[in-house]
Amino acid sequence: MRQALRDWQLQNFDSGLLGEAELLHRAEKAHTTLYAYIRNPETYPLEAYLEASELAKAPSSDDHSQLVSLLESADSGIRYWGVLGLTSLNKPSDKEVLEPLLDDASHEVRAFAANALLRHGVSDKAIKALREMLGGDSYAILSVLNVIDWTGTGAEFQVPLEKLSSDTGYVGRMARHILKDSN
Repeated sequence: MRQALRDWQLQNFDSGLLGEAELLHRAEKAHTTLYAYIRNPETYPLEAYLEASELAKAPSSDDHSQLVSLLESADSGIRYWGVLGLTSLNKPSDKEVLEPLLDDASHEVRAFAANALLRHGVSDKAIKALREMLGGDSYAILSVLNVIDWTGTGAEFQVPLEKLSSDTGYVGRMARHILKDSN
């Protein structure tokens, strides 16, 4: 079944291996359509993403060094999977390799690194990174809001969430949800 799924993903150019915001941001930066972007192995190395995602989905402690090496990739999609895998392993000692990612060029990587660090009790730096993305017109605002919701840190973001709550779309609904839960 795994091989059949992998074959299908390769044949159909599975676009679900990166966060939606990251994927849309990249296609926009490349001045191309999402359709064309994911079909270009130069911009969307699907096989590499599949390998990284397989490693990260159900990692064991034996996979730790490989996951850490993913963080060094030039491709934010690979770093994204490295962060997710390390989050699953939940080793407090990983804070040293995750903290630098709070300044990553990818907003998705930053948000998920903050998520992992908040789970390890590294709140000041993670809160600061999330706050900067909230106030800086991040393209991954929904990922940032999800992290705030998952980690129960909404009270730390009262003012920016109140500003976002006037949005009539999903961002506003999410901000209102977090505000309601944090009061």
